[in-house]
Amino acid sequence: MKAKKIIAIYLRLSSEDKDEDKDESNSITNQRFLLHSFIRKFPLDEYEVVEYVDDGYTGKNLDRPGMQRMLQDIRDRKVAIVVVKDFSRMARDHIIMGDFIDKIFPFLQIRFISVNDHFDSNDYDGRTPDMDVPFQNLASDYYCEECSIKIKEGIKTVQNQGEYYSSEAPFGYQKDPEIKNHIIPDDETAPIVQRLFHMRGVLKYEKRKIVHILNEEGVTIPSEYANNKAGKLVKNYAGKIRIWTVDMLDRILRNPMYCGKTVAGKSRTIGPATKKMIWIPKEKYIVTENTHEALVSQELFDIVQSMEQTRETNGRYKMTDEFRVTPVSGMVRCGICEHKMYRRFYNKKTQKSQYYCYYANMAKDMKCMKGSLDEKILVEVVEKVVMQQIEVVARLQEVQKERNRIEADNRKKSDRERKKIRDRINAVKQKNVAAYEKYSSGELSREDFMSYKEANNLKVEKLLEEIGRLEQDIMDAAPEENEFLKLFDGVKWDGKLTRELSEMLIDTIYVYDQKHIEVVFKYQDEYKKLLQTLKNEERKAV
Repeated sequence: MKAKKIIAIYLRLSSEDKDEDKDESNSITNQRFLLHSFIRKFPLDEYEVVEYVDDGYTGKNLDRPGMQRMLQDIRDRKVAIVVVKDFSRMARDHIIMGDFIDKIFPFLQIRFISVNDHFDSNDYDGRTPDMDVPFQNLASDYYCEECSIKIKEGIKTVQNQGEYYSSEAPFGYQKDPEIKNHIIPDDETAPIVQRLFHMRGVLKYEKRKIVHILNEEGVTIPSEYANNKAGKLVKNYAGKIRIWTVDMLDRILRNPMYCGKTVAGKSRTIGPATKKMIWIPKEKYIVTENTHEALVSQELFDIVQSMEQTRETNGRYKMTDEFRVTPVSGMVRCGICEHKMYRRFYNKKTQKSQYYCYYANMAKDMKCMKGSLDEKILVEVVEKVVMQQIEVVARLQEVQKERNRIEADNRKKSDRERKKIRDRINAVKQKNVAAYEKYSSGELSREDFMSYKEANNLKVEKLLEEIGRLEQDIMDAAPEENEFLKLFDGVKWDGKLTRELSEMLIDTIYVYDQKHIEVVFKYQDEYKKLLQTLKNEERKAV
């Protein structure tokens, strides 16, 4: 039995529509009642009514489970009609909505009905919809921007009042269960924060020593504590060992919230249609004094900050751009814990550098590489590995040139063959024309003409099949394009690894110890195909 086509009822309610002060007309229940009442007016024997619901999802994009399920059914040609309450339920972006109305639905022969907009795509039948349709979509787009601006203004007002507007409290605090947008000390972690400031500001411990103590004692790191408290599963992703680091410690020691201040406005999104963030300069932060209970005194906090400033002034030296970014910088990871390895300069004058695993001595039982690896030695090793790849590519480029030459010769030969066949087809068609003229003049009976024409048509069909086979042979024989090989068009190798080349080829460099280094390349699958192609060509040559 043939499956019934679907009438898709799409229902959506975004978080902004759930505002208590808003009319309830947009609720899922009311949308459902309206649409079912509407479609009951039509005979539905041929159709199955299916609901697709997105409750609490924005209309600014298509990243919604109900929408994705409906789109999949549309792609599978299961849906005949899509019905919505209004255009904004489908999408608030006028470009996305326009694509649906003008391109996607007409191409897939989907009838689209927007009840409150009195829009039925069948009324247009290939014509461009009236001006009010794109205008309404543009209004929905504008509504999104207006909502975004109002939400941001609301958040900024809360921040200016010193309220803590964030989903999670800083390490050492917890959200106040009684007062909204307020934080109070966490009995478990507040003593840890106070101890960190004491070790640094009073006992004058180096930060590496503090981190070592925390890891030796097995103190839970901030992110893991937050996840455990929220009941979330903490994944030890990529085999990484979760331990305290100086960066974690720095984030706590530099945070003025621990002396009772609320700091907000550190970043913002570029616009309502994107999640991309930009960082705000420190002088533009929103800082409010005495908004919650301090964990450390302002005096102790200032002592710790002065220690950091002294260290930066005395310890830093200017790095040239040439040494700041090298062919391998940012790509080197420890082969054991898989964290990024740190780069340090052991000769400030020549700016010679070496890589080391920061975590090797941060906790007991760490099996990471002890000591360091000179960056010059590392680059030389990587250059040798890259050179091997480039040599393989060079040989394959020669193979590819020869295959392209053979393929071009075969194509020319095929073109000549197909031209001959087309000439034969034209000759047969001319015979049909001549036979028709004889039939028209009475020299040939209708039966003889039809018989002659049918025989010639069979000849044409066979000749066309022959052309099809020749074209298929050319397609089958055409060399398969390899994305990895195309990368090397115009690349000149002089034996020196450049930053551009390493970014193009290398994904990660794993260092297990001074003598064991693994280079993981991008396009691994394509490279394996190339090696197999080279082996096959070498076998043919033997």
